[in-house]
Amino acid sequence: PLVGVGWGAVPRLGHGRDRLAVSTAALTAHLPGKHDQSTHAHGGAGVRSSLAQARTVDEVNAAAGAEAKRITGRTTTFDMAGSDVEVAKEHAEGVLLGMERYPNVRVGQVVTYGPGGARPDVFAGQPKIDSVYAATHIAPTQPGGVIFVETIGFNARYAGDSPRYRAGLDHDVAAGYAVKGGPKSTGAHEYGHLAANQTASANPAMRVVSDRARMEGVAPSMLIREQVSGYAATSKHELMAEAFAD
Repeated sequence: PLVGVGWGAVPRLGHGRDRLAVSTAALTAHLPGKHDQSTHAHGGAGVRSSLAQARTVDEVNAAAGAEAKRITGRTTTFDMAGSDVEVAKEHAEGVLLGMERYPNVRVGQVVTYGPGGARPDVFAGQPKIDSVYAATHIAPTQPGGVIFVETIGFNARYAGDSPRYRAGLDHDVAAGYAVKGGPKSTGAHEYGHLAANQTASANPAMRVVSDRARMEGVAPSMLIREQVSGYAATSKHELMAEAFAD
């Protein structure tokens, strides 16, 4: 399904209740793969050295593609033209962290879309595509092409305007609507959607949350808002993606 990080604000609940690690329980119980954090050398802005050393978006694309190949053994095309270079690094890092934890998830391409993006019309016809930070969908590998692959797309409207984008993300975090992490969390969020979709894990994970909510005597949506984010409470699919990025 088409997804994206929203602009709305949902107040976070009080912090009297201990954190229940809803995200960890939901994900590790139902996503096959490695559940330990990977270790690698990091450069500036919390990105790995190969990305930190890149000076242009083209160099980020090349470094990210090489890392993806090393991690998964498969080719993933990165083309984030039109992005701010530092934003591109953080988006790529979020995707690569997802790959390291769950390398069997299929990702064919990671692109920018919209005016100024590498693939302006890659998600043409999808609703609300212009207003979200990023999206996942099956899309052709080239304009008018007949080969379709799982695609992560970052909206060039935001990726190319770092101050505006970061201000929007900070606003959402402050309002309790999104998890922390900046553009890196956006990349991880979108990878989380692919992981959940390809493993059909959203329903089982929601049952984990519902069971814990009953034990606590609260509504599942209240628990999710407190433990993950307001956006995670909007649907089981956003729960999985936000939990993955948390």
